[in-house]
Amino acid sequence: MGVADWISHRARITPDKEALVDRHRRITYAELEREMQIIGAALQDMGVRSQDRVAVLMMNRTEFVVCLMACAYIGAIFVPINYRLNADDVRFIVDDARPEVLLFEGEFEATVTALDQSSMKVVNVDSSETLWGSYRWMFEHSPLTQASAVRGTDLAALLYTSGTTGRPKGVMLTHDMFLWNAIEFVTDWDILENDRSLVVNPIFHAVLNILTTPMLYKGGTVILQDKFDPEVALDWMEKERVTCMFAIPTNWLALIQSPSFLRRDLSALRFASGGGAPVPISVLEFFDDHGISFREAFGLTETAPAVSTMPDGQSIRKRGSIGKPFMHMKARIVDSQGHDVGIDDIGELIVSGPNVFQGYWNRSDATAQAIKQGWFYTGDLARQDQDGYIFIVDRKKDLIISGGENIASVEIEQVLYKHPAVLEVAVIAVPDEKWGEVPLAAVVTKPQATVHESDLMDFCRSQLTHYKCPRRVVFMEQLPKTATGKIQKNVLRDEYWQGQSRQVH
Repeated sequence: MGVADWISHRARITPDKEALVDRHRRITYAELEREMQIIGAALQDMGVRSQDRVAVLMMNRTEFVVCLMACAYIGAIFVPINYRLNADDVRFIVDDARPEVLLFEGEFEATVTALDQSSMKVVNVDSSETLWGSYRWMFEHSPLTQASAVRGTDLAALLYTSGTTGRPKGVMLTHDMFLWNAIEFVTDWDILENDRSLVVNPIFHAVLNILTTPMLYKGGTVILQDKFDPEVALDWMEKERVTCMFAIPTNWLALIQSPSFLRRDLSALRFASGGGAPVPISVLEFFDDHGISFREAFGLTETAPAVSTMPDGQSIRKRGSIGKPFMHMKARIVDSQGHDVGIDDIGELIVSGPNVFQGYWNRSDATAQAIKQGWFYTGDLARQDQDGYIFIVDRKKDLIISGGENIASVEIEQVLYKHPAVLEVAVIAVPDEKWGEVPLAAVVTKPQATVHESDLMDFCRSQLTHYKCPRRVVFMEQLPKTATGKIQKNVLRDEYWQGQSRQVH
């Protein structure tokens, strides 16, 4: 079974059920099936064959999902591109994936114009005239009524990593990996056929497989917001009777701090969920105080992305934990020799399961480093308590070793998030002549908040061992982030380590 078969199945049993909603239109499962068959026929007419790549450069919209399913229907490989990348990084991905066709949103025409188009066909989905035919021209094709033969082991997509530590890498995900990831979320989050999910984060990345593809697998409705705005999101939640929603912590902070949040009718919301970064305790406590279940998840692009989830109702009691592995995932914490460490000892988190990626596209060297004897080495330092809950201590590259002492940047960040003036924070290692490196906190304050460096230093000293406290606090208007909202600590570090080499631990 391929991913497109999910849509055909739903079109048979609930043809009139809404599948996708965006600000332009609504389409049912029957309409989604027909559109994927039409676009699939057009792609074949443009020369796309099984396992050829088809790239898209779009924001969240129905056409994005139609193209994904059309590729799955004809056995092509779907390649979503981060539309927030600069032209050079987009060019890198296009040169690496070598797509036969690139479909793009009109807003990104300048970026596409700058690419070498000699080896691919391009279609502006918002224009009636393009070199290779318009999206309207594609819709003039008769729908394919017979899907291509697709095996579960065939590649369904290349999802490129966010590039927080270098050039993006293409993560190879098969149809089976999409399927098992959907099963993980449907099972452990109890997703229902009548659920309606609002998607506010870009789906060109791992977010695609959190509450978008699993919702379509189950037969629910996906509402796509193209650009995040808290008031617009609250409008959608209220009007569309949203029952479940995933967002990164930055978005949840913006939503719950909206003056209108508590006046909204959000009574349909069964649960909220978050991930992509540690969820501040203030967010967890807010939802707990208002009787709304909050589901945390930890995942990576390489795991499609399900790794672990917090059992319902445990987020406050086990705050800081990423929970326990999803039903079909296995996790271990190992030392540098690959041996399991003891309870509460720190090691590297490694995982295995049916949704773990096949490898990196055109990067056999990186694949060999990441996958060893069937286990994916995540690069995250973690510990597991006696109850089986996993706690991410830090990324290997984010761990600070000052005067021989290990300092977890995450631990300092969680303390600073408790301060009422702090909106966002990132702690990094900066060079120090005496200690080798010391913690520095980059802080974004809440609007109208007034706080001084000494205030935050004293706050940390009141809750942390002295050596763990940041030696400096710098205030910023915003922190550098990837398009999925992950803070780019490497960008912050680069400013302080110019001309110096930092040992990665």
